[in-house]
Amino acid sequence: MKKADIIICGVPRDKDRMKQTILEMTGLRNEGYVENIIFSTWKNYLTDDYREILDGSTILEKDEPEDRGVRGHIWCQMKSFENGLNECNKENYVLKIRTDLYICPYFVKSLISKAENYLYRDYKEGDIFTEKVWIPYVEITKPFYMPDEIFFGNHNDISLLYNYDKSYDDLAGKDGGGETHIRRFIYPFIDKYPILYDYIEEIRQDNCTILNSPKRFERLVDNLNRSKYIKYLSIYYKILYEYFRIWNEIGKMSWYQLYCQPVIQLENDRFIENFHSSKCFLGQRIFCYDDKWIYNIMERRIEHPKAIEIYNISRS
Repeated sequence: MKKADIIICGVPRDKDRMKQTILEMTGLRNEGYVENIIFSTWKNYLTDDYREILDGSTILEKDEPEDRGVRGHIWCQMKSFENGLNECNKENYVLKIRTDLYICPYFVKSLISKAENYLYRDYKEGDIFTEKVWIPYVEITKPFYMPDEIFFGNHNDISLLYNYDKSYDDLAGKDGGGETHIRRFIYPFIDKYPILYDYIEEIRQDNCTILNSPKRFERLVDNLNRSKYIKYLSIYYKILYEYFRIWNEIGKMSWYQLYCQPVIQLENDRFIENFHSSKCFLGQRIFCYDDKWIYNIMERRIEHPKAIEIYNISRS
C-alpha cells in the first residue's frame, strides 16, 4: 500500500483541535498508513505547549513572507504549502490540511487505503493531472471556488496547486468572496481553456456571481441565460468530472466555516432546482458534497435544456 504524508499548514490557532488531529494522525503513522507528519509554519508562533503536541513530527519554522496586503494571506498559504511539499516523500500521497481543521482518522485511512480507487483516472499524454485530486466540496455557481482547507492526491498533481502569480492579487474580496480559493485551482487549467481569462476579468470587475449581494439570485438567473457563463460552467464541471473526486460525509471533518458539513444536499437528478436560494448555505453559496450531480450532468442523465447544453459544450 502506498503511504501518505500529511502537511499541516499555517499559524497554530486551536490547540485542542490540533492536538486531537496530531494524536490521531500519529496513530495512523504507527499503523503504517502515514509516513511523515509535517507542520509548516513561521518563526515565533510555536510555544512550548505546541512543541510538545508536535513531538515526533517534522516542524518547519521559516521566515514569514512579506505581507503583500492581499486578503486571506494567500501568499503565506502558498509558501507554507510549498515548504511542506519540499519535505514530503515524492512517492507518497499528500494530504494537506489547515491548523484549525479536524478530520476523522477513519476517513483518512479510507482515503489512503482506497486511494487507487478514489483517485484513478484514465491518464492520456497532455493531461494536467495523472490522477484525480480528492476534495470535500465545490461551490456550483462560482467556477473554481473549491476547498483550499484540505485536499489529497499524489505529490506531482498536488504540486500544481500553488503559484505566485501576482496578476491575481487584485481579485481578493471581489465578486462576493472565494477568490483566494479560485486562484489556486484555476491556475493549472487556465491556459488550456483561455476563455477562463474572461471569467477572471468578470471577477475583477466585481460583476460575475456577486455573492453576498441582494441581487445575487437575480444575477444567477441572468447568468444561466448567458452563453458565456454557461461555457464557464461547462469547463468547470468538465474539469471536476475529469480531475477531481468530491466526497464528504456528516461528522467526518470540521473547521470554523460551517459549510464544511454537508448539511444541505443537491437534488442529483435535477438541474435548475439546485440554483435556488433554498439550496444556499452560508452567504448565498451553493455547495456540492459528492460527485453524483456532476457525473449526472457530464454523462447526460439530467434532461434539462441547460444541463444538456453544458454537456454538449463540454464535448465540443
